[in-house]
Amino acid sequence: MTKNKVIIPLVFAALPLIYFGYINFNLPFMTDDELFFLVRPPYAQLQDIVAHGRVSHFFGTVISQLLNFRAPTPLELIPRFFSMVALFVSLIIYLRHIGLSLILSALLGGLILMAHQVDWQNNGFVAFFGGYNVYLALFLIAIVLHEKQNKKRYINFFVYLLLLLSYSSEVFVGLSFIYLLSYFLIYKKKIQEIIFSPFFAAIASYILLYVTVFLASGSLEPGTPSPSGSMRFYLSGSVDSFAFYQIIQGTLMYVANSLPYFVDLHYNQTTTTIVGVLIVSIAGFVAYKIFVHFIQSGSQQAKYRQLLLHSIIWISLLVLPQFLISLQPMKLNWLLSGASNRYVFALYSWIAICLLAIVFMAANKTNKKLVSMSIFLLFLFASFSAYSNIKYITPYREFLDKWQKIDIRFKESSQKQSAKIPAELMMSTGPAPFGIPFIRDYGKFLYDTEVLICTSSNYYDFGTPLDEVVTLKGFSITPEANGRWTDQKVATVQFPQKLYSHQFIKIILSDLFGENRNLPTLFKIGSNSQKITIGAKQEVMIEILEDIENPILEINIPHPISPFELGVSGDNRKLGIKIKSIQAGTLKEGIIQLEAIEFCK
Repeated sequence: MTKNKVIIPLVFAALPLIYFGYINFNLPFMTDDELFFLVRPPYAQLQDIVAHGRVSHFFGTVISQLLNFRAPTPLELIPRFFSMVALFVSLIIYLRHIGLSLILSALLGGLILMAHQVDWQNNGFVAFFGGYNVYLALFLIAIVLHEKQNKKRYINFFVYLLLLLSYSSEVFVGLSFIYLLSYFLIYKKKIQEIIFSPFFAAIASYILLYVTVFLASGSLEPGTPSPSGSMRFYLSGSVDSFAFYQIIQGTLMYVANSLPYFVDLHYNQTTTTIVGVLIVSIAGFVAYKIFVHFIQSGSQQAKYRQLLLHSIIWISLLVLPQFLISLQPMKLNWLLSGASNRYVFALYSWIAICLLAIVFMAANKTNKKLVSMSIFLLFLFASFSAYSNIKYITPYREFLDKWQKIDIRFKESSQKQSAKIPAELMMSTGPAPFGIPFIRDYGKFLYDTEVLICTSSNYYDFGTPLDEVVTLKGFSITPEANGRWTDQKVATVQFPQKLYSHQFIKIILSDLFGENRNLPTLFKIGSNSQKITIGAKQEVMIEILEDIENPILEINIPHPISPFELGVSGDNRKLGIKIKSIQAGTLKEGIIQLEAIEFCK
């Protein structure tokens, strides 16, 4: 029996760890914050923190430096794997703290995290990775130690340090305040006990550091935005840009979207908001029921006192992060415009929902059959989610391999002034973990090497990033799966190489918008101008009449118009034609051919 008590928890722990390992070692992503810390020297990081008033970045620097990596090799990805393990272990410790067995704690901790949906989110985040795992783990351990210790000073100091590091996200400053206030009221503590609490000390230290940063801003260069202004815009800019009901709606929508795979149902904003209201209402009902148990608990008051305190904290973790990002105009606009439906805090809200359910069952002494059924359903859902997540990350192995090849190029060029990076290594069929500006900073800071993006092709795929290959004007910034739209009256493509007389430009089209299909479009390169009514054609051929260095293809759109003007959608771009690809070269037997040459920029 004793042997089983050891083996079963180990099995329940091993399966999630294998899953975490597969996810971790197959994705090349960092969060934007970690990318920032990777390519900036310490003095530059400090200047940026002072300029923007992001006091949390002081603490985040420590964790980000431990988790980031030069290249996503198995060895360098190990710290990020341990960030996932840290969150898993902290959940087990917390669940043991509120009275669950070791076996049940290991099982539930693993299922909760495996059920989370790993997906791409705006601003360079993949919800599951990086310091955000560590911040919540630190906060969970701080709660457990604070409630278990017997006024031992070294434990208090350790809790204080854990809290400060968790303040790498401002969310945990707010949660600490809510915990401290709730603890004071529920446990009826004296004021002096609160003042000497590690939670009070950590909050006071954060405020003191913010004031110090604010005063230090006097040494910034003239014209630099004040940290107080930058921080206010970051934390509450939506108040000036959106109506209050939109901020509340954004909060509720982010809460609803934190349910794994809810966004894949593609509900409209009204339905999503209603689901958010239901989730928050149920969470409030849970806290109310626990409060009733607390009032009627008699001899078991200590148990219900703790569960009531924790229910308040997990309701706060459910709502507070989503409210904070809805106060940020950029992130609220992502949600309301449909650019991004989830954010890294979706992980926090999902964990909060699960912990609230567990606390509720513990408070209501739910019968074993219902508990077993709930665990079985969570197991089925976690199995589906794990399968979906593994399937989801498979395409990203391509970029993981490319990043490793890019790093090898830098190492091979370490004794040279420049490193040539093939343009195809910067192209991706899905969201890329970084862009060309980052790679330039990466080479300069880590290898002291100038970066040249090089290509040796005469074929230009407009469904991929082309900024460092050809120069585009009058086109949409973001490529789409089958090309790129023109979005101005005149669009131009400047080629990086010299083209010669009697060579041709071949333009493959994937779509035309509105009346442009049946109106003549003017194509011009050098001295050759042609008006072509495209109609049902899928390609256009333009001859070059003279030798031209870095020629410019000019396209005059007859009638650019937006989908918004036609009542088709809310898209305000003035669309004309959508180009899938362009090829330059000599026409031989109806096929364009050109000897490949390398050009870099």
